[in-house]
Amino acid sequence: MDATDHELIAALKAGDAAALDTLLARYAPSIYRFGRTMCRNPEDAAEVLQETMLAVARHADRFREDAAFSTWLYTIARRACMRLSRKRSGEPAAFDDPDGLHLSDDRQDPEAQVVADERKRRLYAALGALSPDHREVILLRDIEQRTAREAAEILGIEVGAVKSRLHRARVRLREILERDETLPPPAADAKGACFEVERALSEMIEGDLPKAACNRLTEHVETCPRCRARCDALGTILASCRRLTEDPVPTAVAMKVARAARRALAEHMAPPWREG
Repeated sequence: MDATDHELIAALKAGDAAALDTLLARYAPSIYRFGRTMCRNPEDAAEVLQETMLAVARHADRFREDAAFSTWLYTIARRACMRLSRKRSGEPAAFDDPDGLHLSDDRQDPEAQVVADERKRRLYAALGALSPDHREVILLRDIEQRTAREAAEILGIEVGAVKSRLHRARVRLREILERDETLPPPAADAKGACFEVERALSEMIEGDLPKAACNRLTEHVETCPRCRARCDALGTILASCRRLTEDPVPTAVAMKVARAARRALAEHMAPPWREG
């Protein structure tokens, strides 16, 4: 049975480098994606990952046992992203750079892989076009599949605010991708689909829509082409977001971060040097 996060943290506090390696393997892809999506730059994503894992290696004793380890990690990563965003303010984003967007699979048909990579590039670009508030809530809930409560703790807001922000962010992401022609255009009678139906669908996905309202929504979508088009588009987007979790951390980045984190742990655990 795999060790729990809390067991690994306890071992890490005692200087166990293998525990650090396990935590890195378990969480590096999520933290790298967080950095890439929020900073919109693969170099900054690598820096966010390294800064986060160095903090874990040096400050594991600051982790509160009553908290989720993933929440602590994302909080560290978010602060690193905010610092880098201030530093990079005014510089162009690098989402059009294909490096790191290709998920190699020898079984994948080359032509299909090109299409998949292009769709992924456009999704990343659309995420980059969102406001930071909308981008991070989509990232936490729809890509990383964090709970609403976890997202609220990471963002420092109430659960209700997370859900309200998420509903608006999903609609906005759909609008951007549709404008970018990533999604098929709606039928002529689908123009101007009501925001309330999309919000209701988002609430249903979150499990917040009462059963009677769910039934009314289902009946309405079955008979209304314009709302069905918008709901289908939203479902396609959410499925695409979930597939982003298939992307690994670039090997060179993972190796560099692992070496730096191990070195930081060794330095942290070394007894203080005393003269004489």
